[in-house]
Amino acid sequence: MNRHVQFDHTADVGFDIFARTLPQLFDEAAKALLSVIYKPHFDWMPRKYAIYCSGLGLGQVFHEFLNTILYESNTNELVLSKVRVFFGSEPELSNVGCQVDAVMYGWPLSDRNGRFVKGEVKAVTFCEYVPPHYNKERKEWHARVVFDV
Repeated sequence: MNRHVQFDHTADVGFDIFARTLPQLFDEAAKALLSVIYKPHFDWMPRKYAIYCSGLGLGQVFHEFLNTILYESNTNELVLSKVRVFFGSEPELSNVGCQVDAVMYGWPLSDRNGRFVKGEVKAVTFCEYVPPHYNKERKEWHARVVFDV
């Protein structure tokens, strides 16, 4: 079962992320990030925003993916509702040059008058960061992230 579990962290917000597949792990990490920034909301006609990120290995791409969502939502003043990820290569098998393409769904902040904004995340940190890895016993992917709030 896919889930994100918040854990206590001094002055920041941390999450353990779990998922059955690697794409679902990325999606679930995005949900954790969005849960800190936005109040739950729904709209019938969200707009799509494409993002792309790459890095050397899965750990770097995962971290960059979350920072890219944060950067795009802040610089373009977006209220995001969900993110769906697509891999350009086999990142779980490659430690050199993997990439992620994703579609973010949301709206310009000006369209929503800020009523869905809950908090601010300044950065995705490397504090207590555990990159994505597969647990064979539990048959699921796991990662740990901390957001600087």
